[in-house]
Amino acid sequence: NSGTFTDVAGNTATGSLAGIDIDLTNPSVSASQFPLANGAGWNNTDVTVTASGTDVGGSGIASCTEETLSPDGAGQSATVSCTDNAGNSADATASGIDIDQTAPVVSAPEDQVVIATSAAGAEVSFSVSADASVSGLGDLNSNPGSGSTFPVGTTTVTHTAIDLAGNDSSATHTVTVLGARGLKNRAIGDLAPFEDESKKIEKAIKEIHKSLEKGFVDETHLDSKDGKKVFDHEKHAVKELLHVLKEATKGKGKNKVSEDAAAAVSRAIDDLVTADRILATVQIEAAQDATVGDSKNQDKVDKETEKALKELAKGDAELAKGKEDKAIDDYKKDWEHATHALKEAAKAPKGKK
Repeated sequence: NSGTFTDVAGNTATGSLAGIDIDLTNPSVSASQFPLANGAGWNNTDVTVTASGTDVGGSGIASCTEETLSPDGAGQSATVSCTDNAGNSADATASGIDIDQTAPVVSAPEDQVVIATSAAGAEVSFSVSADASVSGLGDLNSNPGSGSTFPVGTTTVTHTAIDLAGNDSSATHTVTVLGARGLKNRAIGDLAPFEDESKKIEKAIKEIHKSLEKGFVDETHLDSKDGKKVFDHEKHAVKELLHVLKEATKGKGKNKVSEDAAAAVSRAIDDLVTADRILATVQIEAAQDATVGDSKNQDKVDKETEKALKELAKGDAELAKGKEDKAIDDYKKDWEHATHALKEAAKAPKGKK
């Protein structure tokens, strides 16, 4: 730009001014978020919204702003802006931002104690839940899962929840499967606090200890040599405990025990009889699954197995009548027949080793 200047005396001169830049146009601005949401539309970290601008008027972008969102919540938004070198500014908004930084809360079941139903253990079911109130629950799984067969012993189950934002958390509970030996030990634990109340309880505990001293191969199997003695000691223990209950039922006499003791005795009898039934049924399962080495012995194996099943049924019938000691006798015979079946199955054909 140029111009002419005249003073009061009439003198004139010409001058010019260069380098004048004019930008009256606001920049074009867009907003973007980082990090991007996952496939479900959620973030599980802070989200930063950043402005980026394109100068339209020619002065260039001087600065842009950013904003960080961190609170949990759906449908959040942030407005950011850019300013050009001429001082013009414009803003943009990023909306629909969903943030969940809170892990789910898993509610595991109480620890479980169950009784083995076979040599493999027991099938155990349970329920587990999780609260993922912000984004919602994406997945909830248990390892091992509900309905699995749990082996004898204690297994820790891990329950893991993942919400839609990708946060995860875990909780655990234990499943304890009691085999025959575990049931006997539980019976001792039930009876021990009341040992001083009755000589019969004291004798029963000693018999149970004897049944545990030898004869067991593992939690559910007995060796063929001393297995019978396990049942015998168990029967003696149960007979002593039945006498305790009989005296408690009469409601009089110096041998009457406390209600708590009577309840413990009743539980112990149930555990002991159940333990012997497990030993018997596991042996039958083994006989039924056995591979017969000499086909000529198949008939013997079948007959012994059939006898074992009949004794099992007789034992169950005695148990239903409340004759626990007689039931143990039948379970013992059941075990003996199944053991004979296994011995016959194990025999190799004559002339072979």
